[in-house]
Amino acid sequence: MYYIVAFLFSLNSVLVMYKKHLIRSLFLVLIYITMACETVSHKPTYSIQIQIEEANLTQDEKTRAIANIQNRLESAGAKDITITEQEEQKVTFNFHGKIKPQKLRRSFAVSGKLEFFEVCNEHEILYRYLSEIHGNQKGGDLLSEVTEDIKTVDDILGIRVLGGYAGPVFATVSRENKNIVIEKLLKKEPVSIHGLEQRVKFLLGKSNRENQHEIYAVYVSSENKAPIDGSYVIDAYAEESNYGDSYVVSIQKNKEGAKIWEKMTEKAHMNQGNIAVVVDNLVYSAPSVSVGKITGGMSQISSNLSKEQATTLAAVIRSGSIPKMKILQESILKSYKQ
Repeated sequence: MYYIVAFLFSLNSVLVMYKKHLIRSLFLVLIYITMACETVSHKPTYSIQIQIEEANLTQDEKTRAIANIQNRLESAGAKDITITEQEEQKVTFNFHGKIKPQKLRRSFAVSGKLEFFEVCNEHEILYRYLSEIHGNQKGGDLLSEVTEDIKTVDDILGIRVLGGYAGPVFATVSRENKNIVIEKLLKKEPVSIHGLEQRVKFLLGKSNRENQHEIYAVYVSSENKAPIDGSYVIDAYAEESNYGDSYVVSIQKNKEGAKIWEKMTEKAHMNQGNIAVVVDNLVYSAPSVSVGKITGGMSQISSNLSKEQATTLAAVIRSGSIPKMKILQESILKSYKQ
C-alpha cells in the first residue's frame, strides 16, 4: 500500500511539472507567433514613386522636401516607411497601410506653402499703376470721380476694379479672363509703385459664388518674402467654425513666429488693415484685426471649408510644404499581394 501511494504521489508530481512545462511552452509559442505576425504585418505592402520637378534644389532642400513628403504620407495613414532615392530626382516610398488613392492624390495636390502678408488697401494708387503700365488713360481717375462702390474697367486686363470701400479685395476677374490675369499680372515679380513704401505683388483669391476670383495686392519684404511662412508653424488642426456650417484651420506658431505675428497684427489694427492668409499663392482669407495685437501666435484659415477640406489642409500645413512633384507610379508590392 505504501508503494502504491508513493507511486501515485510521484506520478502527480510529474504531471504537475509536465503541465507547467506545457503551459510555458505554449506561452512561448504564442509569443513567437504574435511577434511573427506583427513582423509580417509591418512589412511594406505598398509603393509609390514620385519625381521632384523643381530644378536647382540644394541637397538640404531636397532632404527637407523628402522628409515633408514622408510626413504627408504618415498624415494620410502610412506606417513603417522606407525611402529609396534614385536618379533624376526620383524617390520611392515603400510603406504599410491601406490609403485610398484619391486621399493620397488630394494630399499631394497641395504644396502646402503657407504665408501671411499685409494687404495693400491703396486701391487708387494700384489702379493708376495698372493704367500706366497698360496704356489705359481713357477713364481718368475713375475711383475718385465715380461715387459708386464698384467701378467697372473692362479694358484693363478684363478685371473689375473695386473702390475704396471694398476692403482688402482690389478687383475681381471672371473665370474666362483668369489666365490672362495670371500671365500678365500675377506671375510678375513684386514691383515698386510710386506712393507706396513697400514692394507689392498681386495674388489670386478663391472663386466666389458667381465664379469670380478676387484679386489682392500684398506687401512683400525687401527679399520679396512674407513676414511669416510655414516654417514658423508647429501645429495645425481642423475644427468646426463658430457658425456651425463650415470648418476652419487653426494654426499655432512657435515663439519666434508668435512675436512676428504680434507686431504684424498690431500694425494691421492701427492701420485698420487686413492680413492675407495664403496657401500656394492662393488667398484663402484676408481678415481685419479688430481686437488689437494678437498674442500667443494663434491664427485661422476660414474660407467656408468643408470638414474634409479643412482636415486635408491642416494635415498639409502640419507636414510642411513640398516642392512641385508628380506621382510616377503606385503599386502593391508583389511579394505581399493577397
